[in-house]
Amino acid sequence: MEDINETPESPRLESTESITEFNLSRLEIVGETEIAGFERSGLLTNEQVAEHLRENIPPTHLEGCPSLEYAPNHSLFTFSHETLAFFLPASREIKVASGERFRQDESMVESITHEIGHNEHLTVEQRSPHLAQEWENLYKKSGGNCISDYARTDVHEDFAESYRWYIHHPEDLRFRFPEKYEFMRQHVFASREYVSAGPTKNYGPSSH
Repeated sequence: MEDINETPESPRLESTESITEFNLSRLEIVGETEIAGFERSGLLTNEQVAEHLRENIPPTHLEGCPSLEYAPNHSLFTFSHETLAFFLPASREIKVASGERFRQDESMVESITHEIGHNEHLTVEQRSPHLAQEWENLYKKSGGNCISDYARTDVHEDFAESYRWYIHHPEDLRFRFPEKYEFMRQHVFASREYVSAGPTKNYGPSSH
């Protein structure tokens, strides 16, 4: 934003480009979570991300998460060129990497779901440590046999990946890891279940 003939009495004016960018990046709010910047991804809009959250994510799973932001220039993405998104436990913020790192819009939606899984896992650890311990026992019992290679990283990634699969690929999780599926159904999703194909829509490239 540039200053144009700024004096103590004159207002700060925005360029037409800035105003246009602001209009294209209209914020969405779901619960207390601010969704911002996704128009720039070329894959999703803020509205489409918000629609996914409202339709598929239990509202309590966003508690404590102040923002979900498309932030390709964040410093953490500079150090890791393969990271698609990350969750910051201290602030509970979620940041999403450049759209160029994703194969398609659905993979971005699933990455967002994964990070929300981290937020919910943190809530479980804080409010229901006995359930967090039960999940850790399931993780150890699996002996490194998890729903995805990335889930093998640690108990946190196993939870977030299982959370993602429960929503997007429920039949696979139920067939391969029935105990983990049942844990998610009973203790995380309050008996809510998803259709076999998953709820993710084929949004298509966003238009600017």
